[in-house]
Amino acid sequence: MTVEDEELARIRAARQAEIQNQLQAQAEQQAQKGSRTGGC
Repeated sequence: MTVEDEELARIRAARQAEIQNQLQAQAEQQAQKGSRTGGC
């Protein structure tokens, strides 16, 4: 594995972690909205 490959893998992993964090935050926001309004 070259240095470039390692950097690309690192960037890809960081991007995936960011996306997962965003999805989790969205899910939590929707859950909070749902519980506030008492349903969908």
